[in-house]
Amino acid sequence: MQLVLCAGAPDTPEIADEVAGAVARLQERRSGVIWIEQMLPRRELVAVLDACTAFVCPSVYEPLGIVNLEAM
Repeated sequence: MQLVLCAGAPDTPEIADEVAGAVARLQERRSGVIWIEQMLPRRELVAVLDACTAFVCPSVYEPLGIVNLEAM
């Protein structure tokens, strides 16, 4: 099983560092953890979402839920 984390454009450098550290620790403990740090071209994003068994969006702020609609 793979865990693909897509997280780009953090609000602050501190958040970027925190996420990078958490991902690095997770990658040390288990295989199959992939972190995509940049925005993907639409075609690649569709391929990633199409391959998902589950989609989780832990956004603090998502005004219209567009990300969730795109994942459907």
